[in-house]
Amino acid sequence: MTAAGKHIVDDALHPAIEIVGIVDNIKEGPLDQATRPAMYTPFDQDPDNSFFVIVRTSQNPRFLLCAMAASIHEVDSEIATITA
Repeated sequence: MTAAGKHIVDDALHPAIEIVGIVDNIKEGPLDQATRPAMYTPFDQDPDNSFFVIVRTSQNPRFLLCAMAASIHEVDSEIATITA
């Protein structure tokens, strides 16, 4: 019996969401601690209007931030970017 297609209802977190798949066992988090249960939600079932990009560079960070903001604005000029 498969869980795919069934629904989970938890008013504290989300309205009813459809199970679209099961992830195999993974180790998420510190290796020396017990693994906590996790639930991954498809974007179209729980859309969010924000995202974060974290970049580590050995280059000039100011140049990189400006280049990234310009690339993002090529996709959508309405996306807010912070380069400070």
